[in-house]
Amino acid sequence: MHACLCEKILEYKFGTNFGQIFYDYSGKDMHAINGDYLNPDDYDTKPTDRGAFFSPDSENLITLPPNDIAPTNFILPSSFSIVFWILVGDSHDHSIFNRIMLDNTSYINIKRQALEKKIWINLQYNNISRDSSYSNSNAFPSGRWQLFIFTMNIREANAYINHSLKLKFTIDIDYSEKNLNFKNSLGSKNLNTTSMEGYIWYFAIFDNIETSINFYGENYKPNNCNSEICPSQCDPDFIQDTELLCNLTNFDFNKYGSTQPCSENCKYGCTTSLCLDCTCNSQSCFIRDSEIICLCQKLENKESGDLNFLDDCCFEECSTCYQKLTCLTCKSKNATPLSINGCKCNDGYYRYDNLLLINEDSCRPCHPECQTCFGPSNDECFNCVHANLEGVCVEDCPLGFVKSSKTCKDNKKSSPSIKFTFTNIGDYYLDSQSSLKAYNVTETMPTPTYLRGAYFSGDSALKIQLINQMMLSHIFTFSLWINPYSISAWIFDKYLNTTMQFQLFINDSIPTVQINSNKTYKIQSSTKIKNNYWNHIFISVNHTQMSLIINYKTTDQVLFSKSIFIDSLNSEFFIGCTYSLKNMFIGFIYLIETYTYIPNINLLVIDDCSSCNLCPATKKCIPLCFSYEYWDISSSKCKDCPNACPINCKSADTCNLCADFACIKCSSFDDMSCIECSEGYEVNNTVCEKCDKGEYYENVSKKCEKCPVECLSCKSTRICSECIENSSLSYNKCICNEGYNLTSKCERNIFKASLSITQDNIITLFFSEDLSKTLEFSNLLLSIDEKAYSFQLEKLSSYSYKLTPELPNFLTKNSILKIKFTSNIISISNSLLSSDILSIQLFLTEEIKTKFKEEKIAKEAKSTAKLGITISLSITLGLTFLTFDPSSLFNFLNSAEMFYMTILFQQDINSVLLNFLLSLRTPDLLPSIYDQTVDKSKGAKMPLKLQDFGFESNLCILNAGTHLTAITLILIIFAFVKLFSYFKCLKTIMMKLNEFFRYKVFLRFWLQTYFELLIIGTFGIRYNNWENSIQIIDGTICIIILVISIKAVQFLGFLTFIYVLIKQLSNISDNEIMHLESRFGTFFEEFHLVGNWNRFFYILYIIRRSLLVLTFHFYPDKGLQPIISIVFSLIISFYAIFFKCFKSKAMNYYHFINELILAAFYAVFLIDVLLENNEMSEENVNICIKLAMSAWALNIFFSVITNFNIIFHKIKRYIMKKRTRKVVEEYVTSENNLKSKDKEAKSE
Repeated sequence: MHACLCEKILEYKFGTNFGQIFYDYSGKDMHAINGDYLNPDDYDTKPTDRGAFFSPDSENLITLPPNDIAPTNFILPSSFSIVFWILVGDSHDHSIFNRIMLDNTSYINIKRQALEKKIWINLQYNNISRDSSYSNSNAFPSGRWQLFIFTMNIREANAYINHSLKLKFTIDIDYSEKNLNFKNSLGSKNLNTTSMEGYIWYFAIFDNIETSINFYGENYKPNNCNSEICPSQCDPDFIQDTELLCNLTNFDFNKYGSTQPCSENCKYGCTTSLCLDCTCNSQSCFIRDSEIICLCQKLENKESGDLNFLDDCCFEECSTCYQKLTCLTCKSKNATPLSINGCKCNDGYYRYDNLLLINEDSCRPCHPECQTCFGPSNDECFNCVHANLEGVCVEDCPLGFVKSSKTCKDNKKSSPSIKFTFTNIGDYYLDSQSSLKAYNVTETMPTPTYLRGAYFSGDSALKIQLINQMMLSHIFTFSLWINPYSISAWIFDKYLNTTMQFQLFINDSIPTVQINSNKTYKIQSSTKIKNNYWNHIFISVNHTQMSLIINYKTTDQVLFSKSIFIDSLNSEFFIGCTYSLKNMFIGFIYLIETYTYIPNINLLVIDDCSSCNLCPATKKCIPLCFSYEYWDISSSKCKDCPNACPINCKSADTCNLCADFACIKCSSFDDMSCIECSEGYEVNNTVCEKCDKGEYYENVSKKCEKCPVECLSCKSTRICSECIENSSLSYNKCICNEGYNLTSKCERNIFKASLSITQDNIITLFFSEDLSKTLEFSNLLLSIDEKAYSFQLEKLSSYSYKLTPELPNFLTKNSILKIKFTSNIISISNSLLSSDILSIQLFLTEEIKTKFKEEKIAKEAKSTAKLGITISLSITLGLTFLTFDPSSLFNFLNSAEMFYMTILFQQDINSVLLNFLLSLRTPDLLPSIYDQTVDKSKGAKMPLKLQDFGFESNLCILNAGTHLTAITLILIIFAFVKLFSYFKCLKTIMMKLNEFFRYKVFLRFWLQTYFELLIIGTFGIRYNNWENSIQIIDGTICIIILVISIKAVQFLGFLTFIYVLIKQLSNISDNEIMHLESRFGTFFEEFHLVGNWNRFFYILYIIRRSLLVLTFHFYPDKGLQPIISIVFSLIISFYAIFFKCFKSKAMNYYHFINELILAAFYAVFLIDVLLENNEMSEENVNICIKLAMSAWALNIFFSVITNFNIIFHKIKRYIMKKRTRKVVEEYVTSENNLKSKDKEAKSE
């Protein structure tokens, strides 16, 4: 517990104060007596360096008031505290504090029960008993110092030892003492309980319970040890008089410290070598600096009741003392004890007449400006409160001085401290030395004149307000030139509030000066001044006198009697009137100067002038012109100002007194002196300069101020006339254009973008503002780990987009995706997107790892498919060009088409197989001239199946681009064939080509594009929503070209095929059959001419494809397309092998095997449908890929065999033809020879 209490009732410090009397340090004079009486006896405690010692075998006690020396009793309030430091022994139970009424009806006993080490408190008052309240055992241990605090708070009693609550009890009624019949003691005598055993270091009683001061220290500091040898630890520490101490637990009072015995000469205890014997008359001693000092205290005479001092105790200046010359308190009210020899006056007081300080008012106050002094005046100071002005203490340094370390230093030693020349034009006249400003105090301003100062018209005057300034020093001089027109008037008047300080006025042309220096001193000149003439007035003041000199000759003086003039802060100085604005001056004032010293008047005024009796030291006479005149230097005469001049002038040419033509206020009439310019001009280094562009003239500040930042030029802050870039003028204000914000210029507003990501690494791009137009792929650059990747972009709203990046297979858990905007992105409010690069960390989940693995396999499958396509196309094309037989190429294209069309099956296809099949689409290998003709975003979005197939939108022009490109090229070539057929030299060749195009190229194009164009056309029309012009045009083109034109050709071709077939079945002649086949050979040239069932191959070809397209549209069953495909593959397979319809045996076997492979391929799909698998297994995917690859190999194998067979037969025919030609030639030769011989024989 921290306990120190509001007010002490009594306080004893037994550790430092000893003797027969224990001094009461509370200041209440409640002194205690050692033992029972003032005289020593056996009941006295023994003084030690550990406090008062109570012997275990004696009834030692200390008698508290009332006693022989302090008979006044004390009363305890309802709330009080008893505090003491104590060290106890265990020899017996003992009583520590006793407060007992003489009739034994009330008492407080604080005891200790030795056996169980308990706190034992007896409390009784008003017949209410609370006997024998005990704490727990071991609450009050022996052998160590204890801070014991007992508190009573009305009804609640608490006992604390060393911070800890040990005992708590309550009483039935409020504690209250109603009389003073108590006897109080520490220890006991003749009581039931034996007196205490041990030491008491400190004891006090307080009248309240507080926790503001700590008596208990928990931290030990060895250098504060209260013993000769400090122990290594001390618990607890003592806190006394802010000092932290440590006491030992030695119970032998004849020893000090731990084990050191006291000297044999010591009657009592000791501390080191110092015996604690108090021999003072006061019977009370204390220890200070290892010395025993007598403590004198004020005592009360029991008989007379008067207060007196013990004989021969204190010096006569002391009220109380420690010893004779060492005062504890002083008699004088404002004095402080010295260490020796009495008392001294406090700062701010002085010893009156150097007498002893034996009276209450012996210390008199100093002057308010003196910190310490030896007299009452401000020139009798040792130290100043504010400033020291040449030995005089003042509030502040006057003008002309600077303050340094409270000392005023003169910085105007050879020049005026104030100088008004009245040569400036403006709202005030400026002092050129200290920058004082003299403002007009009337409606009319004294008029500035050229070379003559200011003209005071009788209704004009000036005032200087000295705010926190002191105008005059204790020594000062006034020097002024005046030309009065009136015989009586005030020149100047200095006042502080309503108190006159200094005045100069003329009365009947007689100058008079008054000064207030504790009293008013006055000088009236013995010389009159001249009216309508220039007069010089010289006034000087020093410590002893004031002087007045008029016109350099007459001197008048007045002496001061023990008085120094001291100016004040915040006074007012009036020029040309009294402080009440009366007695106004009429005439000119040319110059007013003040000095902080008394200058030589010969340096200010001379009488050796060229055209006047008296003039300034410059030797230039002051003109005597009237206010409406000017001094013409050339003629040395006064002349009238022009009538146009409102007040006065300085020449016949100008009314402006300032040198600068644009200046309307100036500090003088010389160049480079302007302080305010006319409108449109600004003062710059005392010269008027015109406002620049971007500035306007401010009438209040009288300066060229900068226009608002948004204005290039303006007339004011509110009226702009021209605007900066990216802003426009509206109602005289420049407003930044939309999307721009004003800082130091109109800067583009910036809006932000941010990213979010799902665990599937799907990115959502958010913008803080809606975009002005749709975001395009070209606006973004997406990179992963600093490498660019493609992505899919989908618009979610006007401010958000979905990005699906192509993820690399080497993605790690630390991979970072970044998005950089490659062009300016604008919001609907015309804000610009920040150029910050957006970044976000990608997820690497097990699903993604699996996906990467699958994508890797898909990529490999895709590469395999592309390689297979490339090899197959290269071989088949090469062989086609070698043998001019395209059947191998067409077989490959047809076979590939039947593989990749499975993408459109209703079941989901594994991504590996999907990538493989997509790579088989041979139309994707050809360029399209129609890709750039329309915007694909204008079309309707296709289902995912068709997107996988390569149709992102429903636009036929784009989806059939390669086919349209091919037919376009064919038509162009055909047109050229037609054109060239009109040339006779080319007609035969062109006619053959014409037949080739008409009956082979167009029919073959129809066969090869039938399936894809049927898909493109039907799906294009199905998903066309006809919502924009592109959709409408594309749908129309799709209907016209694909349905009417192309489908009509296909229908006519199909009818033609039926027509030819019927012709063959109707037993027409061989010539007619050859003619039909030459025209429609595309349908029949691959097949045998004999047999009616050899020409149904392309019937099956068209029916299979048509049925599949119908199921794509109208039958969602997953198993139907595989079944149809299997059935037709088996039909075609067995049709080819049984009817051997192809002329080439190899082709019959090829189609048989190829269709079986296709059937097996479709069977894998059907098995997955039957097993209800969501996605084809990896094993089945591999089977499908291998089946496709086997079909390529089959195509290549039969292509090589078939084409080499063709080559072989062609070579064979060529050899047979050559042999036949040779035989014919030989026959012809032999016939010719025979004919020749016959002819010769006949001629003979």
